[in-house]
Amino acid sequence: MNVVVVGRGSRRAVVRAGVWVIAASVLLAGCMGIDTRSVRRAQLQDPVPLGEAVAVGRVRWIVDGRELDYGLLNKPAMLLFRRDDGRYLNTPEVRGDGRFVWRLPPGEYGVAVLFGGMSPTGQLHVMTNGHAAHVNGIVDPGLAFELAPGETHWLGAIVVTVHSRPADAWLGGRVFDRLDGIVVVDDVSADGPERAQAREYRKALVTRLER
Repeated sequence: MNVVVVGRGSRRAVVRAGVWVIAASVLLAGCMGIDTRSVRRAQLQDPVPLGEAVAVGRVRWIVDGRELDYGLLNKPAMLLFRRDDGRYLNTPEVRGDGRFVWRLPPGEYGVAVLFGGMSPTGQLHVMTNGHAAHVNGIVDPGLAFELAPGETHWLGAIVVTVHSRPADAWLGGRVFDRLDGIVVVDDVSADGPERAQAREYRKALVTRLER
């Protein structure tokens, strides 16, 4: 998601800008052959549909040693690459606390781009289908996971640690400076109170790949 800077114009301007960015992103995704429909938000108490899987986890951004609060325009999302058929799939954004519960096709996945948080901007992403684009996110962060059909999987908490730098003097604030690391934490407490409501998870922690 792109960062939109808003002055005095209020919340309505933010919402309009956010809607425009989302619409433009969906249109661009369709042109690049990205599946925007197959990954959907889910509820833990719902049964897993036949031929699908559920992924549960969290994305945490640590900026300058502090947990980043997610607002309207910086909630993380992912562009996934499904190795079984070479498809790219967009995920929904995580919730405001970084947690997600997604329903999607089973199979082996790699994370092609990790969006949101405090990401680098204008990064070149070359897709296997020949399309290329400059994106605001971490390209090929070295994350992969596998989902079995008919099961709910605990992927763990993806923790991204970065340093920031001052933004443009006119705009104020801070922006991405450097990536310090990405780790996956097997911390079931990161799933919060929903853990007590859920069926037994299959542990399928996201793995870190050599880059």
